[in-house]
Amino acid sequence: MSEQHADQGHRKFWPLMKSMTWKQRIQHILYYYLKYALLAAFLIYMGVDVLYDAFKPKPEVLLSGTVVNAHISVEMEDRLRSGAFAYMGGTDPDKQVITLVPNKIGYTDLYAGSGLQTKMLAGDYHYCLTDLTGLEMLISMQAFPGLHEVLDEERLARWEGHFRYVQTEGEKFPIAIDITGTPLAKACTYEGDYLFLAFPVNMDEIPTVVAFMDYLTSQGLLEFP
Repeated sequence: MSEQHADQGHRKFWPLMKSMTWKQRIQHILYYYLKYALLAAFLIYMGVDVLYDAFKPKPEVLLSGTVVNAHISVEMEDRLRSGAFAYMGGTDPDKQVITLVPNKIGYTDLYAGSGLQTKMLAGDYHYCLTDLTGLEMLISMQAFPGLHEVLDEERLARWEGHFRYVQTEGEKFPIAIDITGTPLAKACTYEGDYLFLAFPVNMDEIPTVVAFMDYLTSQGLLEFP
């Protein structure tokens, strides 16, 4: 709009307002300008909301897990979240969180598998509960280190006989724990006969995994029948 047109609009608006009663003025403004005011208010709100999300302090993630191709009961999920909070060093629920994220992958959905692999290699998750399909796919993507790289010999000995092994270049080592039959596994529903626990963790996060495994052990969640 040119300055001349804007000035003409300004000159027409105020004389029109002066010729109206207050009720007519309000009706006129609501009829012609309300939608623009609402749009402006909406844009301002969205802008403020985006800026708030961008700059507000992010909570510290004490522990992050994923459940792949399985569903976990509400009660068990609560135990893995709130029950483990203090055990993992949590002191302030407003500033610290424990997360548990569901994921689903399959041999026909390589895109989902690739996305999950990226998150695991980036260190988004400390542990993974998965069925056999998910485990085999993620092993092929080299998403997990060997258990011997994460847990010490004493802790490994607790689950001797329940390992899932891989063999590369003549070396055979445990990659996951078959937890089928444990209270943790019984609280989950999944396809197939097996549920596994593995650790897609960066080496600097090993103390977090150790503390989590000690929590599971202390609660009897990894006891076999």
